[in-house]
Amino acid sequence: MLELRMQRRRLKYWQIYEEILEKMKQVQYEITLYKKSAEFLAEKLKSWDGSLYHTLDSDSRLEQDILRRCYKRDLGEAIKKQEPSEVYMNQRDRRLLDFHFANLEYVSGGTLDKLSLQHFDQDDEFQFTGSHMAKFLAEKLKSWDGSLYHTLDSDSRLEQDILRRCYKRDLGEAIKRYDAARDRFRNLETTLRNLKKQEPSEVYMNQRDRRLLDFHFANLEYVSGGTLDKLSLQHFDQDDEFQFTGSHMAIRDGYGDFLTRLVTSDIASDIKQNAVVEEIKYNEKGVEVKYKTDETTETVEGDVCLCTIPLGVLKRSVTECSDAPKFEPPLPENTVNAVLEMGFGNFNKVVLIFSRPFWDVTQNYFGHLNHSRASRGEMFMFTALSKAPVLIAMMAGEAANLEAPNEVIVRKAMNVLANIFGSACPKG
Repeated sequence: MLELRMQRRRLKYWQIYEEILEKMKQVQYEITLYKKSAEFLAEKLKSWDGSLYHTLDSDSRLEQDILRRCYKRDLGEAIKKQEPSEVYMNQRDRRLLDFHFANLEYVSGGTLDKLSLQHFDQDDEFQFTGSHMAKFLAEKLKSWDGSLYHTLDSDSRLEQDILRRCYKRDLGEAIKRYDAARDRFRNLETTLRNLKKQEPSEVYMNQRDRRLLDFHFANLEYVSGGTLDKLSLQHFDQDDEFQFTGSHMAIRDGYGDFLTRLVTSDIASDIKQNAVVEEIKYNEKGVEVKYKTDETTETVEGDVCLCTIPLGVLKRSVTECSDAPKFEPPLPENTVNAVLEMGFGNFNKVVLIFSRPFWDVTQNYFGHLNHSRASRGEMFMFTALSKAPVLIAMMAGEAANLEAPNEVIVRKAMNVLANIFGSACPKG
């Protein structure tokens, strides 16, 4: 919607007329409101300084809140020592990227654990190969040293004799360095064997650390919209270096309030709502779009048609499904292939509306550490971004595809909240 408003101004300056068709009865921009209190999709602004909302802020006078850190709860207790997220995120990224390449070839996240085991098996093999190669080189050097005396005749010129002496000296120094390095290597091997016999002085990662790490894995699955085995190890963080500056913000009254201000402005008159596009015909003369409003079918013609169809609907369009807009003639093969190959992720939200807040209203987030790796994304984080008494539980990774009746999911969410807040949490 923001891009639409700015593009409309540009088109108006060029004296180009446009007509906007919107399928829904209310205009939406990556949001769906539930009882005007909760947003099912977009709900926060990353990097305020570069956002289009910041550009339009002078017009709309948005009320924003800076998003604070997420405090985590484990087994109903607050984690007193809130470790910096960077510590666990570094461990997460290290785990993901340690096996980025195998034999200089890209590998997917699904093969990560197999490569971990192969890495430890190959380590012993490399040590054996290195020791064998060192012995071979030492014997070869000594054989060359003995053969130098036989390659030169006694009648050789003085220059050859001097060269032989230089080679012998360099060879002797190289052998001395090799012997010293071999002794150091043996000392290191002895030290390593002694260390392996000792019990570790400190547990590298206890059960709580493991759950904390799983929390950050779940958060990565949340922002990526997919499970880790579906992510590219090479490109999962490709947007990090291109992020805008500024704090993460939340619009206090939600995207819906801001969007209402936009559509009641000069854009509203150009939007035909409840207009379901059925067919898009195009040729060298222009385009013709057929759409349906309730029981009436109408047509609009133009020079160009800009399609902002969601990717999932577009996939159905290019495969000519009856419930999606039809292109006539069909889109070019390379375009169809690109649409079909492009992927998108999935995450879910559980919206809980209460009569009053029973949580700390000064905090925008609080986290919940799940018991197992399989359930790490199940209601792992709760958000409270608006003034309304609404909590939204995040479902990421495998949990995003959880199929259960609403009553069961709500009961699970209430059990988690009761475990965190105790008697302050309402029953039912």
